[in-house]
Amino acid sequence: MKFYPVLGARAISQKKDLKASDAFRVWTVAKSLDPEGAGVVSIAALRARLRRMGRADSTISKMISQAVSRKWISKIDWKPGYLSLRSPGRIAASMGCRHPGDHVEMHERLLFTPGWKANVWAGVESLFDGRQISVKKLHELTGINPRSQARYRHLAKVRTKPNYAKSKLSADHVAGLKAAGRAALPMGANAGWRLPDTRYAPAFVQSCAKGRSRKNNQEATGILSYEGRETPRTTRLFYDTLKAASRSKAREVYYLLGSKTSHNLHGVLA
Repeated sequence: MKFYPVLGARAISQKKDLKASDAFRVWTVAKSLDPEGAGVVSIAALRARLRRMGRADSTISKMISQAVSRKWISKIDWKPGYLSLRSPGRIAASMGCRHPGDHVEMHERLLFTPGWKANVWAGVESLFDGRQISVKKLHELTGINPRSQARYRHLAKVRTKPNYAKSKLSADHVAGLKAAGRAALPMGANAGWRLPDTRYAPAFVQSCAKGRSRKNNQEATGILSYEGRETPRTTRLFYDTLKAASRSKAREVYYLLGSKTSHNLHGVLA
C-alpha cells in the first residue's frame, strides 16, 4: 500500500484528543482504494478493507468519524454510500506542513500493528535514505520530537552512520567554537564537529515514483502562504564532491572527503 509518511508522522504528533492518527490511517486506506485518483470511494469497500486489517465494526465507525470530523473525507449527498477524499496537499496544510513529500510503499498491515508508528517513521527515514538531515529539521518537518524519533528509529531498526566535518581551522579554535555554540572537537591538527547521521531505512519500506509530490507540495505551501505562515530557509547543504558544493549558495556547505571507514568525513566550504 502507498502512503505519505510525512503526513503520517504529522498526524501522530497531533494531540491525542484530536485522533489524527486514526483519521490518517482511514484516509490512507481510502486512498489505496482509489488508484485512478478520482477522489471518490465506496464506504462498503472501505469498511471491508478495514475489517481485513482486523478492525471491529465499532472501531471502524469511530475511525471514519474522526476522518470526517477533520474533513479529510466527507460524505457525498448526491451519491449515497460514497465518500470524497481530500488531496494530500490540503491535508498537509491542515496540519501546518508545507512539504508532504513523496509517498512510499509497504504492506498495509504494517499500519495496523502495535508498532505501526515506528513503521511510519521508517517511511519518513526512507525519504532521506543515504542523505543527511538533522533531527531538528525532522522535528520541524514532521512534528515528532527528537526523543520519539530515536525511539521509533530503534524500533524500526533504521541503520545509521556517523558524519563528521573537518574544518581548516586549527585545533586551537575548539574552545572558541564551543563558546559560540558549536559542538566542536579536535581532529588531529584541525578543529571539527559532528554532522547529522546518514541513515538507511529497513527493507520493508519501498520507494515509489514521485508522481504528484511536487503538486502536493505546491498546494500545501500555497495554502499556508495565503494564511501568512513563514517559509523556512535552507542554511546547510551536503554534497558528494567539492565541484558540486562550490556552486551552492547556502550558508553552510559540506562536501564528502571519505566514506570507507565506519564514519563519513566531510570538508567545509568556507
